[in-house]
Amino acid sequence: MSPPPNWEAPAAAVSITVGGSPFTFLNPYPGNVVVSGGTVTTIEVSRDGIEFFNTGIITGQVFLCPGDMVRVTFVVAPTMTWMPILP
Repeated sequence: MSPPPNWEAPAAAVSITVGGSPFTFLNPYPGNVVVSGGTVTTIEVSRDGIEFFNTGIITGQVFLCPGDMVRVTFVVAPTMTWMPILP
């Protein structure tokens, strides 16, 4: 499906290389991080890297503003994909 007329298509989705648990991804631009598969125990978000808030989900999509972080704790690493909003 193509974007509506006069809208730029968003940038392509990018696979995130997941490191050890807990893994933290720092978001550079507005976008979504999709977490799927693996054996995830918590997905948390933070604005300052100090205080993290549990999202209450263990799989799915999390919207992040620039500079926000998502921290994923797992037993078996999930697949993570970053879907930036800006082109």
